[in-house]
Amino acid sequence: MDANQPYQALLPKPSTSATSRLAIPPLLTVGAASLATTSPPKKQSGPPRNTPWNPSNFELWVEHGVVWDLKQTTILGFIDHASIEQYFKPTQFQPNTSIFIGSPYSLRDFPVYGFMGAYYTALIFSALHMLPYITNAWGLFRAQGLTNGATAPPAGAGPVASPKEMGLFLARSPSGTKSFSAHYVAYMWQLQPTLKPWWPPS
Repeated sequence: MDANQPYQALLPKPSTSATSRLAIPPLLTVGAASLATTSPPKKQSGPPRNTPWNPSNFELWVEHGVVWDLKQTTILGFIDHASIEQYFKPTQFQPNTSIFIGSPYSLRDFPVYGFMGAYYTALIFSALHMLPYITNAWGLFRAQGLTNGATAPPAGAGPVASPKEMGLFLARSPSGTKSFSAHYVAYMWQLQPTLKPWWPPS
């Protein structure tokens, strides 16, 4: 059994509307017969538009600002900071508002939420533009017992997609398939620190 399952059960899941989802359609479908009658495209005066990321190995779903992968029922990120607060508000997970006191970083740069019970777990997110600074902030995470003793970020830790992909992607939502931009991504999910827990916040 996954040791994190009890904690996952405490976190909200996508609504039932996500279970009746359809596959995300291809970005562009062109019939072969229509090619002969289609006029050549006009030259663009400016740079071409970015194409939204449309992965086949994830099933992206956005609801209340939460970016889900429905294949794994895991959170890939959040649309904005307010969505993070809204998601965790009804749960027992709380932000540690003192972790970055005196540092150049803030809870808006690296939201960290935790839960203290029979065992202790924590979740770390990163603002998309702060991903290059994860290595610098690692010492602060380690001092709080969030890294299980690792002195540097593990090679496998990090967002599931690049900043470019999470910055513009195609996903289904309760209101249909749309393009979205995530400003926060899940960096490390449900760590079990080895040092003294610092929840609940003082």
